[in-house]
Amino acid sequence: MDIEVNEYVRTYYGISKVIEAVDQYITEKEICVDFIRNMYNQVISKRQVIKHSKNIIDLVKVGDICMFKNNCVYIYDNDFLNAVKENVKNGNRLLKVLTKEQFEQNSYKVGEEDE
Repeated sequence: MDIEVNEYVRTYYGISKVIEAVDQYITEKEICVDFIRNMYNQVISKRQVIKHSKNIIDLVKVGDICMFKNNCVYIYDNDFLNAVKENVKNGNRLLKVLTKEQFEQNSYKVGEEDE
């Protein structure tokens, strides 16, 4: 798996951008305590990468949330995912992606505490 600097990677923790290639990869979004002095970037191995691409929209899947300039959308099925990808291809700029894994990790479950 050849992953290049400036590509995006999807892991079980979310989507990040590769900013430096070393024996492992450093990504911009996650945090590692002082791996490189005064830098706070996660070091991940290739084994943690589910998929990689130069285009972030290629990493979006059903269950993710995408933010555009004027709206935020939940990707609820493959047909809708394909429509979102087509909109990006036609010039609608994708600003942010919240993966379903990130959403689940950072969500507070309301109610049904006994279940």
